[in-house]
Amino acid sequence: MFTTNELHVLGPEYVEESARVMADAFRDADIYRFIFRGTPEFRRAALEWLFIRNIRIVLGKCPDALRGILNEENEVICCFMLVPQEHQDISLGEMLWHGIWQMPLWFGRNAVKRMLQVMDDLETFDKDCIGKANETRETKIIKEGSIHLQRMVVRPHCQGQGLGSKALKAVIAEESAKGSVNVHLETQSPRNVPFYGRLGFKVIYDKDCYEEEEEYKFHSWYMVLADEY
Repeated sequence: MFTTNELHVLGPEYVEESARVMADAFRDADIYRFIFRGTPEFRRAALEWLFIRNIRIVLGKCPDALRGILNEENEVICCFMLVPQEHQDISLGEMLWHGIWQMPLWFGRNAVKRMLQVMDDLETFDKDCIGKANETRETKIIKEGSIHLQRMVVRPHCQGQGLGSKALKAVIAEESAKGSVNVHLETQSPRNVPFYGRLGFKVIYDKDCYEEEEEYKFHSWYMVLADEY
């Protein structure tokens, strides 16, 4: 039995609910508007479908990656992914096994092309960020054992209660207990930058993305929380 309003590792039984919470939160995010063009309802359905499969793939390699806070009704009110650096890559075999090959049938080939484009561009963006941050440093910012924070969300009716801060402080304390802290993230939401900043994350690089797409362009920030930074 989980303690309410405390951070827990969420098992496979919470995958679908967590994916729904994430899809609701990211439905209107600029990066997903770029990928899934259409109505908000279409985009939300696409995200839930995709997030379910993505979470299952990650949990297959890292069973404690899905974290969350539950309320008294045992509902997920805050959740996110903590993915070790060595488990971030998803192979073609994993995508096929979990049915992501069906995505063009459900959401169109163009959406898949844009998703692959964004994945490739963000990987390049990550490498550029790390390279620029390391240029003047003796210690590497992102190193073996670092953690990637992904899709941090709090249900709208639970926001403003400090749940997100509480959850991330628990993660930071957990990482500190291991001897060092090295957590990184990307965000495309301007309001998230000061939120993570209050918890000690620092922007090491940011850039405009897809400026040629006036309706769908967005800005991305790369942030790090590390003992050495």
